[in-house]
Amino acid sequence: MKSNHIIFSLVVLATATLTGCAVNNDRTEWSGTGLSYHADIAPNLDGSYTASVEASPNNGRIRGAIALATKDAANYCKAQDKGLKIIEEKTNSHLLVNGVATLRFNCI
Repeated sequence: MKSNHIIFSLVVLATATLTGCAVNNDRTEWSGTGLSYHADIAPNLDGSYTASVEASPNNGRIRGAIALATKDAANYCKAQDKGLKIIEEKTNSHLLVNGVATLRFNCI
């Protein structure tokens, strides 16, 4: 019986270690029935910015990640009284489950 608890604990620890976020998790949000992991907006050397979000399947996976990253970028530009211009959009998946979106954008 004790060995079952040890095995269970090791499985939980391994799962938690292997399922880390694909983006820098600066903020976690719960919306509806899914989680999303948001990185802070990062400036690039060329004067543009990057917004990255990882979204669970219940949060729309890749489509949800794109929408949430776009919302983060738009809010960042809005805080500067500027509009959003998306330069580049990259998508991926993390562990074949969560969707990941990275947007490079300018505030104009």
